[in-house]
Amino acid sequence: MLTLCFGLVKNIIQAWCQNPYERINIARLFLTLENLASKHVISDDSSGLLPDKSIDLDGSKSKDSHLPPFNEEYTLVDVLPDPIKTVPLLEEGIAAHKNKEYEKAWKCFEENVKFENAHAKYWQGYYLQNGFFVKKDLDRATKLYKEAADDGIPSAQLCYAFAIAATKDFKTDQNKISEFLRYLNLASENGNHVAMHNLGDIYLNGRLGQEKDEKAALKYIKLAALNGNSKATEKLKELKVNIYDSDNN
Repeated sequence: MLTLCFGLVKNIIQAWCQNPYERINIARLFLTLENLASKHVISDDSSGLLPDKSIDLDGSKSKDSHLPPFNEEYTLVDVLPDPIKTVPLLEEGIAAHKNKEYEKAWKCFEENVKFENAHAKYWQGYYLQNGFFVKKDLDRATKLYKEAADDGIPSAQLCYAFAIAATKDFKTDQNKISEFLRYLNLASENGNHVAMHNLGDIYLNGRLGQEKDEKAALKYIKLAALNGNSKATEKLKELKVNIYDSDNN
């Protein structure tokens, strides 16, 4: 029962968190509640009432009845809980990263990951992939990218896709290719211009077993260019395609 109460309190705190980066997403909230419900099933034949005369109303059954009255030896300070530890905002970690304060940034991301923060998972994966402050760990980075990707983080979807592409036998493993394309498409749909440009390149050149499709290729390359991808802009110049030419859509 204590585990159930703790789990519910934790979910309530995460669901009501004012910072959207720290707030639990609705899908994970439902999964967590479902998991708690499955582990703590209340029997249908139980009324939920305590046995008669089981409540110690006058304190006579208490093991602490021998203790002195509250005001004789204790003060309010003695019974106050420890101060609540605040979690640094994710933005603080990102700002620290930009200032090259990698240790501070890592600790911030680490704390936020404890609350299942998807953006923090992406950043932790990024640090583990590149070895900022911590030792490189590509397996752990890939796992974090996957979790963040499945929570809808576009950059994580892109990074997870390329983590798959970096694995052994990628080009000959159709399952890996399918997984790569799936997450690359997700990143593109969520506005990642690098993913758009790569999809354009795949369709333009017929890579990874995909049929050449100039129309689809130009669509993705144009979208990438419109979203600020310099390589896509250069590719359109090379192809002598006007980014605003609707005839090529």
